[in-house]
Amino acid sequence: GAIGITETSGIELTDISNTAGGITVTSTAGNITAGTVSAGGAGNVSLTANAGQILDDVATLETDSTTRISGNAITLTANSGIGTGRSDFDLDGNSFNVTTTTGALRVNVDDAINFATDTFDNNGAGDIVLSTGGALDAPTLNAGTNTIRLTTRNAGADLSVTSLTAGNVILNSQGAIT
Repeated sequence: GAIGITETSGIELTDISNTAGGITVTSTAGNITAGTVSAGGAGNVSLTANAGQILDDVATLETDSTTRISGNAITLTANSGIGTGRSDFDLDGNSFNVTTTTGALRVNVDDAINFATDTFDNNGAGDIVLSTGGALDAPTLNAGTNTIRLTTRNAGADLSVTSLTAGNVILNSQGAIT
């Protein structure tokens, strides 16, 4: 069955796994610091920090691949940022809905990102940093006056953008940029 946790002052998820269903964690007033959170099979993962941030448990590395949020559909919702500083969240799933009201959004995805089905949004209130192992199709992103950095890491992985609003834009691709 599913795992559900609701708490009021912040929580650290060092290693939580469920091979029989989904995982839902809500912090009503604090941050969620996540290590490994894994929902097997068709299980979904949902992390919600109503008044805080969702943070990687390793806050000093650019890409800490040992920290991983994995599941079928992954939903991360925070009030004030997802991933911070030099720490990207590592995600492995089939679909993504990653939103924050204010603050940076920093995510590293194992495979491709397709904005036809995936959502990454911070209301233009912080940096947007997305890195993928596959293609990245980003039709429209708004970071306000902050930075957008989009990266595809694997050979032949294309980066496609339509409209980017930001103070600075950095595009890195191992394939074509269109």
